[in-house]
Amino acid sequence: MKIYRDILQRAWHILWRYTWLWPLGLFAALAGNGGEYSSLAISSERVANQVSAWQTLEDNLHSNQISFLWQGVKNTFAQDPVLAVWLLFVLVVLGLLVLWLVIVAQASLINATGKIDAGEKTNFTRTTAEAVKYFWPIFLLNLLAKFVIYLLLTVAFLPFLITLLFHPQSQWNLGLLVIISFIISAPLSLIVSFILKYAAIYIVLAKEKWWTALEKAVDLFFRNWLASLEMAAILFTINLVLSLVVFLLIPNTILLEVYVMFNDFSWITFFRVLPTFLLFLAAGTWFATFQYVGWTLLWRRLTSEGVVPKLIRLTSSLPGSLNTWLNQKPFDGWKK
Repeated sequence: MKIYRDILQRAWHILWRYTWLWPLGLFAALAGNGGEYSSLAISSERVANQVSAWQTLEDNLHSNQISFLWQGVKNTFAQDPVLAVWLLFVLVVLGLLVLWLVIVAQASLINATGKIDAGEKTNFTRTTAEAVKYFWPIFLLNLLAKFVIYLLLTVAFLPFLITLLFHPQSQWNLGLLVIISFIISAPLSLIVSFILKYAAIYIVLAKEKWWTALEKAVDLFFRNWLASLEMAAILFTINLVLSLVVFLLIPNTILLEVYVMFNDFSWITFFRVLPTFLLFLAAGTWFATFQYVGWTLLWRRLTSEGVVPKLIRLTSSLPGSLNTWLNQKPFDGWKK
């Protein structure tokens, strides 16, 4: 059985045959291309920076930096309130527009992949028009996920934050805070990422309401957690290799010129580094498209035929007790 290979080959075929998916991949890439395992790296980086972040917060509170910042904002509105309001309005509109484009692009890629894999005819205009109606359900899912994560983190951090603010000399609290941060945020962000992905596909392809889609996504993940982890690991490896290849194709002088351009902009340097920027943009667009197509194909396989994880297939010849332990589904019956 070559389950993942078949899925990835099919995703590769769709990526290059249906090039009109690329603009959708461009906007979907704005949500991040690192995949599920990148969340672990982000959590690790958050842990590494946790001490300095809390120390900075403490210093700002004691030095009234936040008050100075708020006073600067009030002075800006007092000097030219009309310009400040318009600037704020434009920034909010642009932010909402980008958010709308990202979510619609994600829904469009899922919708197009489902139709293409089912042998139905579709095109860019049709698939995006259909995807627009899924904006609010997918947006609510993302909003709920962020709320749950930050609520749990806040509840976990609150006692240590209070202790830190009133007893800044208790440095051991920072270390404990870092450990709890990683224990909570790393696995939680990983699980939520999988569930959100499956829930969005349920909304678009199965036409489920957002709450029903969330329930089914949770059930699907817990019944196929190992296959999900394996698929994420494969895509993460592909992304890593692709990034390495792109960096190897770029001369060191170009990277230096990019750094110089940000400090001293010139049009000559801009046009010199433009091909490099376009290369990064193309690589990110292709991988985002490939990734969404691959996850949608895996979802279709999980909800129809099912998938036997690679690890279980590799260990099928192991002694009985070990093989039984690997084949059992530890989350079966989790809703009972």
